[in-house]
Amino acid sequence: MTMAGLPTETFTTSDDQSITIHNVIDGPYTQMDLGYEWDGPQEAEAYLVVKLEYNNEINDVEWYFSTLDEAYVWVKHFKVSIDPIVIEGTYNGYE
Repeated sequence: MTMAGLPTETFTTSDDQSITIHNVIDGPYTQMDLGYEWDGPQEAEAYLVVKLEYNNEINDVEWYFSTLDEAYVWVKHFKVSIDPIVIEGTYNGYE
């Protein structure tokens, strides 16, 4: 399964774990904004800094999106709702 924000190799749906996005902290930032300082996936256009809960740990992480419009969907969600976004599966790249 390919998810916006995570490369295919870091996300699996085979486990019972879930990822909970509690809020957007900052962004969106685009490749055009950062230019040569962009260190995200080349296929991603934008990222948000989000408060992410995984395995009972909460951290601020960069979440990458294929398009800027996809990132704004999350921004708009949290402007009108306090409900978290829950993604079922395991994020293997999370430490």
